[in-house]
Amino acid sequence: MDKTSARTDREVLITLGQYSEPDIYGWGSDKPLGDWPGVTTDSNGRVTEIETSLSLTTEGNLLPRELGNLAYLEVLRIYSDSSARSIPPELGNLANLKVLLLSGVLSEIPAELGNLANLKVLYLSGVLSEIPAELGNLANLQSLVLYGGDLSGCIPLELRGSEILSSSDLDFCADPRVVAEQMSVLTALYDATGGDDWYDNTNWLTDADLGEWYGVTTDGDGYITGQKLYENDLSGAIPAELGQLARLQSIYLYGNSLLTGCIPASLEDQLTDTELGGLSYCGR
Repeated sequence: MDKTSARTDREVLITLGQYSEPDIYGWGSDKPLGDWPGVTTDSNGRVTEIETSLSLTTEGNLLPRELGNLAYLEVLRIYSDSSARSIPPELGNLANLKVLLLSGVLSEIPAELGNLANLKVLYLSGVLSEIPAELGNLANLQSLVLYGGDLSGCIPLELRGSEILSSSDLDFCADPRVVAEQMSVLTALYDATGGDDWYDNTNWLTDADLGEWYGVTTDGDGYITGQKLYENDLSGAIPAELGQLARLQSIYLYGNSLLTGCIPASLEDQLTDTELGGLSYCGR
């Protein structure tokens, strides 16, 4: 047995016990750690699993930062009745962790959790923050469970192969390559039809999500599905690039008296809801 390392594990668990009032029954005794309630150890006495409930009394973190020193920990399940707290970023040091369950009111998900290369199950209950993009680095994740009334953001695209359960209506993040492609088409439309002089060009050519650009709707993958630019002072010819919008279903262009040209013929079969303002499809 590596007595020094086992002693370190003991010190971490004693610290964890101090975060609860009253102290976790049976913790802090001279018994082997494997005899402490909710604790499992390997043949060398190193802590591999913790499952416990805490009634936390300290401010700040949900857990003591020292938990990041449990080098052999594979399963961590903590249930608490705390008010809003943060998850210590040091948990990202748990290289062998396979299951992480934290229940409480969690004010922030640290980006460092994306370092848990062996994590298979991530369960966070009471989340009050945005999902960090770094969770997309969890290549071995099989199950992601997120519950929280104020949970925001999007689920990293890289996690599409995982089983996802969430209390919020979250979409997967759009593929940045798709966003760049769609943005280039909108930029061409803006430049060709005098976008600077439109009646309303809110958020156009900004870093805002494309679905927040005036008159634009998108699907969960980031593709443009609709454009409502009627009576908006568009002038000039419709650019050919518009035909690259493979998922465009609706377009409203009426009331733009100086708009000329034609609608790319490639869109004719896919558009189901149109008001073209007198424009026809190219080639007709």
